[in-house]
Order: sequence, then C-alpha cells, then structure tokens
Amino acid sequence: MVVEFCVGNFRSISAEQSLSFEASSGEQLSSALLIDAAKPDSPLLASLFLLGGNASGKSNICRAIQALRDLTINSATRLNRGQLIPQIEPNRLIAANSGQPCSFGLKLLLDGELWEYRIEVDAVAVRRESLRKRANSARARWSEVFSRTDGAKSTWTANAPRLTPSFFESVRENCSVLSKAAADNIPAILPVYDAIANIKIRNLADPPIDVVRQAIESAQPNDKDPFVFKWLAKLVACADIQVNQIELEKSATAIGDIVREGRALYRSLESDSRAVSEFSAQDLKFLVSRDDGSEIGFEIGDLSDGTVRFLALIINILQAFKDGSLLVLDEFDASLHTLLSIAVRDLLIDPDLNASGAQFIAVSHSDALLDSAKLRRDQIIAISRTEGVGTTWWALSDLDRKPKRDESFQRRYLNGGYGGIPRISDLRSNVLAALRGAHGASPNKDR
Repeated sequence: MVVEFCVGNFRSISAEQSLSFEASSGEQLSSALLIDAAKPDSPLLASLFLLGGNASGKSNICRAIQALRDLTINSATRLNRGQLIPQIEPNRLIAANSGQPCSFGLKLLLDGELWEYRIEVDAVAVRRESLRKRANSARARWSEVFSRTDGAKSTWTANAPRLTPSFFESVRENCSVLSKAAADNIPAILPVYDAIANIKIRNLADPPIDVVRQAIESAQPNDKDPFVFKWLAKLVACADIQVNQIELEKSATAIGDIVREGRALYRSLESDSRAVSEFSAQDLKFLVSRDDGSEIGFEIGDLSDGTVRFLALIINILQAFKDGSLLVLDEFDASLHTLLSIAVRDLLIDPDLNASGAQFIAVSHSDALLDSAKLRRDQIIAISRTEGVGTTWWALSDLDRKPKRDESFQRRYLNGGYGGIPRISDLRSNVLAALRGAHGASPNKDR
C-alpha cells in the first residue's frame, strides 16, 4: 500500500510536497481506512479526491506519478546510454528551479515493512537515489538498502545481496538502480519495483477510444479467473440503458475473450500505422434494444463519449479491486452525469468491494462529490497555483479553520472557504471589454 508520494520541482510544482494516505486522527467514517494488522493504530486511506481550478496543477500530480513509474519500468530496458530521460520536466515558471533536478519520493507499506524510496533526476542523469526499509513500528530503525549520489560520478553504498560494485558499475547514468536491479532480478529490490510497476495512471479526458484501448490492454483476465468482466455489459447499462450485450463483430463471446482479443490486436497495431480507433470500430459491438424487441449492433464509435469513458473507467476500477493496486484517475468523471460521478465515487469508498486493499487517487472539478456524509476531511485535497509559488495542496483536515464534520463541504468550497477554486471575478468585465474592443476601458463600466 502507498503511504505517501512526494514530488518537487516538477512542471508547475516547485517546493517538494507530499500527498499522504496516512489517516488523520479525530476523523469519522472508519470504513474509509485500510488497516495493517501489525500496526492497527496507523491506518491508511483507501482513496483521495483532488479538486482545484483549471491549470491549478492537478494533472501534474498525476504526471509526476506516471514519470516515476515509467522511469522505474523503462530506464533499464528502453533507454540507451546518452539518451535523454523522457517526462522529466523541471519547473520553468520559477527561474532558479529550471536547472535543478526533479525529486520524487514514495513510501510504501509492504507485508509489514515500511519502504522509503527517493530519487532526484534531470533529463540527462539520475543525480541521487536511495532505498531504505524498516519494520512498521515507531521503534524500528531504518536499514539502508542502497544509496547513490553525484550522477555520472556516482558513489554507492549498499546492504543487500547482489548489489555489488560490479552491479553498480553496470548502471547507466540515465537509469535508476531500481530499474536495473529489477531487470537483473535482484530479490531485495523486487517488492518495491513490483509495487511501483502495478500503479496505473489513467486520464479519462483523453480521446474516448484511446481510453478504452488502454483499459483493455491493462486488463489481465484468464480462463480460470474471468473476474467480473462478464458483468461489464450490465455495468455499461448504467450509462446507456439500452446496451444489453457486448460481442465481437462476427460472433458473440464472453467479455474475458473480448479483452484477450483486444490485447492481441493492440499488440499487432503497435507495429503498424493504423489508428488505434480502428480496433474498437471493427471488433467491438454493443447490442442495443430496438422498439420491436430485437437487437442491433453498434460500434463503440457510435456510443456517447460518456458511455465509452464509463466503460474504460469501470474496467480500470475492477482491475484495481482485483489486484489491490493504486489507480490514479485524472478527470475521472469526464463526460459523466453528476449522479453517475457520485455513484463511481461511492464505488471507490466502498469497503465491501475492496477486499484486496486497492487505493485510488481521483481528480475532478465536481463539487457535487463533496459530501460530508461520505468523505472524511483528510480524503479531500484542495489544489491551487499561486504566482511565484507554483502548485500547492492541502487536505481539508490540515486547514487552520477545519470544516465541521457535518457542515456542507460543497457550499463552503464554492464560497472559497477551502481554496482551490478558479478566479472568475473579472470574467464578465473582460468579455465585455473584448466585445467592445475597449481594452483600456475601466472593467467596472456598465456593470
């Protein structure tokens, strides 16, 4: 389970900040918590909900998690010596930061042990990197697994089998130790590598066909465990009440078979120039009821954007519940009706569905999600961007004037009581000035 994610000097984020799943004391709704049997007095949150104005930096938090995941998975196997590291983008809005490395940190709770991983990296090289662990107890001492400093002139220390000088000499400057050790199948590293590799980041505002393709590609059903994909058509009916069944164009099939077919087809598409949308348009059919009781098949491109995004959203959520992994959902309610967004929120906080200990980060603009009867104050993260400071965030439980547990979170948020709202006070006057072509006129004229 993820305890905390840290990021600094990345895109709009300047000073290092943390996004914490550690539960605050004095909160209600204990059903929202994940409990470690070895330390039941330090529970973790199963879900966080991030809200903020446009361009506040919400998506940059998601991109930071994606950058750390991709660096971990790909730097040993997909980069050659001298290649630039992709997705590493230092803050360019604060001049002093542009030449400094990005920093990422992840604290994980895995099988009763607390792991802390940190890395500082620019587009050329990893500058610092470390991993340490301890038992999940306040009295336990940290034990260093490895540390790395000084980038291209790296010095190393290690305290794990097979992390030898010859191993460290084989690690390129543009490669993380974590990635290289996993590629070499070094057991001391694998728990942390697997936890990071299992994180999924999805932007539901991406083109609908791409969202579904990505969701299907990430699903891993098998013959012995079809999971709940056979219920997918019934779930999609929540967004489109006339959808009765999903099948391949030539013959009806089980949802698990659709996913397997989709994975094979997607792999073939990677090697040619055909648009990804051809996969969905040619192969998936949605059977919809007609007035005479018969059914007609529609291609995925014929469905509404909301229905298609909901299909991808449900596949991802089901997979997270199955795997017990972290799922990051940017713009998770894009194109969804408000009531459907609220219903999805309720799925993410339902302990009866989450037997595997899945965690969720859900990004939204919707104040309708802010229900004090459903969400704890430490689950709601307000995000704002300030000139000269960059993106900052805080949980409602961190505010000096904490909201009362029974107050209307929604009303106070819209009134600016928590921050994280857009600046709209000058919108009308600026539109009026633009229409008149009078940019130098007083914005208060003729209000």
